[in-house]
Amino acid sequence: MSWDDSGLTLVLGGEQIHLPVLVIIAFVVSFPVFLFVLLRLARFFGATARPCRWKRMPAKDRPSFVLWQCSICAVEAYSSGRQPPKECKKLLKSGV
Repeated sequence: MSWDDSGLTLVLGGEQIHLPVLVIIAFVVSFPVFLFVLLRLARFFGATARPCRWKRMPAKDRPSFVLWQCSICAVEAYSSGRQPPKECKKLLKSGV
């Protein structure tokens, strides 16, 4: 392996592979972005694996419904009693 002004040269077996500087820079810049997006997706889809922790939002209550917000996935849901919802509402389609 050797580094010069035009990039990095790797020797694998008897074969030389040349990686230009722009390819190395593109990888160094794009890898953290890819990792960030991957972790955000894992957090978004992994939130259903943990049970929701509901907290009551009394300022937004309606006369016959109580508003609850999940502290894990930030979804808001109403219930008709004083008990929080039993399941996460994150995957419900809006407008249904």
